[in-house]
Amino acid sequence: MKTFLGLATLMGIVFKPRLSMYWSTDSIYKTDIFGSCIACDRFLLWLKFLYFSDNDLFDAKDPNRDRLFKIRPLVSVICDRCANVYSPGWDLCVDESIVLFKGRLAFKQLIRTKRERFGIILFELCTSNGIILDFLVYHGKMNEELLPQFQISESIPVTVMQRYLNKGHRLFVDNYYTTPALALHLLDNNMKLMGTVRANR
Repeated sequence: MKTFLGLATLMGIVFKPRLSMYWSTDSIYKTDIFGSCIACDRFLLWLKFLYFSDNDLFDAKDPNRDRLFKIRPLVSVICDRCANVYSPGWDLCVDESIVLFKGRLAFKQLIRTKRERFGIILFELCTSNGIILDFLVYHGKMNEELLPQFQISESIPVTVMQRYLNKGHRLFVDNYYTTPALALHLLDNNMKLMGTVRANR
């Protein structure tokens, strides 16, 4: 399983148009590490049967269903590990990024100004070195993850910052997130906010 996960991660670094090309013996496409670790058919079989949740507990007809139900346990584990294995400095940043994805997905986004125009949006809390400490996956209806007393643009930084309140950090954001309410909330929790401000706020 560690081999499978390691190769799946490596596929995000070494990009090829089709899965079968990772095991190609053609001198143009050949990448030896894949064939030496696991057979292509075995990798595809594991990929076919890999599940992180119990499908019997999922009601696809429920309008308030969690759209990340199938990977929610994995997302939770990754978020916890990101927070636990690294102790950040004073400067933190919240911003969004897009993960390239061209498959079928209800909450896939199109952002014309990005290089990867189609994909999944992540709201990330990062250190000044670019290390991710926490993240939220945008999946349309996110009410259950966010805080109702804030606007969505304020709620995203407050949600990902929960572990780091009252520790004296400085949070850097762009004008999408910057509001007086967010600045006051962070100041009440021994944090400072720095960011550009929209004129209508």
